[in-house]
Amino acid sequence: MNRQRSDAAKAPHAAGSLGWWLTVTIVTALVAGYAWSHPTVETMDVPATYTSTYHFSYDGDIPAGSGVYNGDTMRFGDPVYLKVLDRIDVAVDFSFLAASLDITSDNAQLTTQVLLSSDAGWSRLLVDEHLPFEGTAATARIGVDFAQAQRVAAELADTTGVTGAVQVAVVVGVTSDLTIAGRISGGPLRHDVSAATLVFDLGPDAATVHGFSPLAPDEVVQAIENGSLTGGTSQADTAAVQSTATTVNQIVDHDMTVSIGGWNMDIHGLRTVSLVALAVFMGVLMWGDISLWIARRRGEAAYLEARFGADIHTVTDVPAGLGAEAVWLGSFESLAAMAENAEAEILHHRGSELDRYFVFDGPRVYAYLAERAAAVDDAQDTATTAPAGGDHE
Repeated sequence: MNRQRSDAAKAPHAAGSLGWWLTVTIVTALVAGYAWSHPTVETMDVPATYTSTYHFSYDGDIPAGSGVYNGDTMRFGDPVYLKVLDRIDVAVDFSFLAASLDITSDNAQLTTQVLLSSDAGWSRLLVDEHLPFEGTAATARIGVDFAQAQRVAAELADTTGVTGAVQVAVVVGVTSDLTIAGRISGGPLRHDVSAATLVFDLGPDAATVHGFSPLAPDEVVQAIENGSLTGGTSQADTAAVQSTATTVNQIVDHDMTVSIGGWNMDIHGLRTVSLVALAVFMGVLMWGDISLWIARRRGEAAYLEARFGADIHTVTDVPAGLGAEAVWLGSFESLAAMAENAEAEILHHRGSELDRYFVFDGPRVYAYLAERAAAVDDAQDTATTAPAGGDHE
C-alpha cells in the first residue's frame, strides 16, 4: 500500500500546520470583530447653500428719436436724464436658488418700497407695496417718479433750511416660510428674510445708479487697447444682480470605510469578507467530517477507506476456507494498521449480509467482519467477529 497516501488520509482534518490555522483564526476573528463592532454608516453634517437672488433692471418711456440712448433702449447703469424722461419702472425678478436642496415656500411676500432720503438727515417713504406670491420666484415692477422726488426734496429743504445730497432707493424684501426637503440640522422649517436695494443719486438734471461706473478699470485699459469704449457689461451685470447666501447643514448617512494602505473598503464589504472568510475557514476545518459523510453515503467500504486512508479493493469472490485460515481482528483500525505495516492492500468482499475485509501479509491472512447495517461513526467500535475456522457467510 502507498504509505504516503495512508498518512495523509488518516488525518482528514489536517489542511495545514497548527500555526498557520491559528494565524488564520486570529486574523479572521480580528476582521470579524472589527466589522461587526463598528457601525456601517456615520451621520455627517454636509453644508449646503441656497441663495435669495434679486435681478434689477429699469426702463422708461423714452421719446422716439431723442438720440440720448442707443436704440432708444435704456440699459442698466444708464443715467436717467430728467429733461428726456422723469419717470422709470424698476423691474425686479426674485428667486430662491439651490443646487443641492429641494426648497418649497409658504406664506411668501414680496415688499417693494421707494425711499427718498438726504444726507441732511431726513427721509420720506414714497411707495410701499406688498405682493403675496406662491412658489420660489416672484416678479414686481416699481414705478419711480423722480419729478415727485425732486418736489418733496425741495419742500423739505425749504422747511429745514438745509440742503444736502438726495438719493432715491428702491428697496425690495422677501419674507417666506421655507421647507427644505431631507434631514436638516435644526429642522427642515425656517423663516427666511432677505432684501436688496437699488440706489439712485438724484441731481437737478439726472438720476444715476449709485456707485456705478460704465467701465471697470480693467475694462478701461482693454478699451484703450482696442480703440473703443464699448465695455461695461460685466460690471453692469454685477450691479444688477444681488444675492444673499444662506448655509444649512444637511444630515446625511455616509458609509463607514476602513483603509488598509491604499485599499479602502466600507464596513458592509468588510462584514461580507469576514463572513465569507469564516465560511471558508469552517468549511476547510470541517472538510474531514464532510468527506466522511459523503463517503458514508457511498457505502461502508468507501467510508472506511476515507476514514483510515486505506486502499480498499473490492473482490467478487474469495477462496473457500480462507475464513478459517484468517486471523480475525476486532476492529477495522487494527486491520488498517496491519495493512500499513505489511504495505499491502485491503480486499473487500461484499456478502449477502456481512462484509469481509482481508489483508494478506505473506502466509498470514488478517480479516475483519462487519455487518452492512452497522453504524460506522466511531472507527474504534468493536465489530462482530467470527469464530476461527469458519467462512462467516
